[in-house]
Amino acid sequence: MSGAGAVESVNGTTGGTGPGDGRPSGPRGAAARGRRRPLAVAVLALSLLGGTALPAALAPPAQALGEEDDGWLPNLISPEQEAQIGAQQHDQIVAQYGGVYDDRGLGAYVAEIGSRLAAASGTGADSYTFTVLDSPIINAFALPGGYVYVTRGLMALANNEAELAGVIAHEMGHVIARHGTERMSRGMIAELGTAILGSVFDSPIAGGLAQTGAGLWLSGYSRDQEREADSLGLDYMRRAGYPPIAVGAFLGTMGQMEDLQKKLGKGGGGFALMATHPQNAERVEAAVAQAGGNTDAAWQGRLGFGRTAYLNRIDGMIYGDGPKQGYVRGNRFEHPELRIAFDVPDGYGLTNTPEAVLIKGPGNAQGVFDSDPRSNPTPAGGDPLIYIRDVWAPQQQVKGLERVEVNGQPGATGLVDLRSRSGAQTVRLVAIRANGAFYRFQFSAPYNQAGAVDPAFERIARSFRILSAAEARRIEPLRLRVVPVQAGDTSASLAAQSALDAPKTDRFRVLNGLRAGEEIAPGERVKTVL
Repeated sequence: MSGAGAVESVNGTTGGTGPGDGRPSGPRGAAARGRRRPLAVAVLALSLLGGTALPAALAPPAQALGEEDDGWLPNLISPEQEAQIGAQQHDQIVAQYGGVYDDRGLGAYVAEIGSRLAAASGTGADSYTFTVLDSPIINAFALPGGYVYVTRGLMALANNEAELAGVIAHEMGHVIARHGTERMSRGMIAELGTAILGSVFDSPIAGGLAQTGAGLWLSGYSRDQEREADSLGLDYMRRAGYPPIAVGAFLGTMGQMEDLQKKLGKGGGGFALMATHPQNAERVEAAVAQAGGNTDAAWQGRLGFGRTAYLNRIDGMIYGDGPKQGYVRGNRFEHPELRIAFDVPDGYGLTNTPEAVLIKGPGNAQGVFDSDPRSNPTPAGGDPLIYIRDVWAPQQQVKGLERVEVNGQPGATGLVDLRSRSGAQTVRLVAIRANGAFYRFQFSAPYNQAGAVDPAFERIARSFRILSAAEARRIEPLRLRVVPVQAGDTSASLAAQSALDAPKTDRFRVLNGLRAGEEIAPGERVKTVL
């Protein structure tokens, strides 16, 4: 859940123009500085916030993730327009993912790897902008025009430089093959019909498509596009001097992470790379075969491929939530920059995202915590009751609307009955004015369960409080630490000493790419979290 802190660092950016032959082209600005902004409004499928689905003309292409391409279609976007799209979307992507990670050295390191791969691809470093995003989410992606992003969450999962290079090379493959604008063109043809074919880029419709946001570019490529990006990326790696077989190792680690998430019942939460880049046995085997090895051999490279330099670079990197996002620690969410906190009862889980904190309860009980971005001036004259009635849910009949006080802060609450595809829902709205902003809880449960879970919802809302300056100063992020393995150390013993969440040993093994039956050895350096 992003806070109001600005990111003032420029991170690993290259600039210039590229050739006009279908490869990335256009001027490059510096990596965007994060804007000082309040917490963003959550976008919910079941929402009272007035949100609606995108009009068909602005919606991403309907092609489902993993489907085969159904024939060639023309790319309606020129290379020059690609550069314009990327430049328009860049600030939005950076803001959505918590800003640029504030470590110039790490950004320069990633840009150096990217530049080496760019030279090997024949496009040149000046055709790309490489950015490390300050997000714990495990993801990497690219925008048209050569904007390539990796999150610090992904960098924490990689175990050597070649694995990271494989990820970057794959994203460059998508850029060079122009997959993003292929999908955009497919959507334009499917949704807008032949009327769009003669339009120019600066027309209202095409301009609107360029502004649809990150969802269009992060919604997943077809299987054929993934295969092509894999093939191109492996070729760039080989030409740049990286062992392509490292791709198989990282795909294996991705598979381990996916299995762990399923075991924990999280369905891949916090692991967006699996949503946009599907990992499967066929893809691992194909990548390893093209690299000239076998699946088992891919795992033998965990300790090589530039591991020492890579571990030195990521040692001390923030792990998990950062100060701008706030922290989920057990049953508590606390945000040192905004100086707020709240708790959930046992049996409830918290997931922090850049837009909101998601609350999952028993059964189908769930909630969202966020803030209204319109905090200057505060809407509704600062009156929480008027805010709910006239600003937050003006089109809804709010039952039992009343003023409340929450740990000294003025608030209001009320109930709304809704019907959705899953049936009747009862939604409790809570607005609290604190620190010049409205903080909001939106809880929902099936109509027949609402009475049972509403006391827990009330308890969560009433736990909201303002942190003192001293309390806020004591809240520190967790950091990735590289430690030497001593005689007698095991995965279990080092995991037990870490700040990793349970199951600690499973998380430690995935973090270090340890295959089933493989154990750490004295003298080796491993990643832990402290």
